[in-house]
Amino acid sequence: MQSERPAGVPAGTIQIDPERGFGPHLSDAFLDMYGEDSVFVTAAVDLLTWQFVAVLIKAEKLAADFVAVHYGPPEMRNALDAFLKVLSGRGLEKPHTLLMRSATGHEQPQAFQAAAVALLGYAVVTRWLQLLEQQDYAGMTLLLAVQ
Repeated sequence: MQSERPAGVPAGTIQIDPERGFGPHLSDAFLDMYGEDSVFVTAAVDLLTWQFVAVLIKAEKLAADFVAVHYGPPEMRNALDAFLKVLSGRGLEKPHTLLMRSATGHEQPQAFQAAAVALLGYAVVTRWLQLLEQQDYAGMTLLLAVQ
């Protein structure tokens, strides 16, 4: 799944191909936890890829018109990004990084969800995930607005 790391590259570094995104790097445990076909997994892959590509574009390592691979509508990615911003506002340091580490096997797959539950409570996180799976973006926005 992952290639051998070149000399000088820190342990835990993932070599991401911008053309393929994060999809090939998801751990089996993460896929087993959420379901390979879950909207959450799709949103996570799209968001992580989109952010990675944005960094490369800003660093001028990719053309400004490069379009990141995506599997779901932008609303999916935006909903997860909004959720991560709420977690950040509640004090979770680098929620995007925790999501990436959970998704790629550098942390336990439940590490991200456990951190979210610790900040927002089990009921809110469970309901948010249900609304995401239903692609009820208005419902997710309302749920987060009252948090």
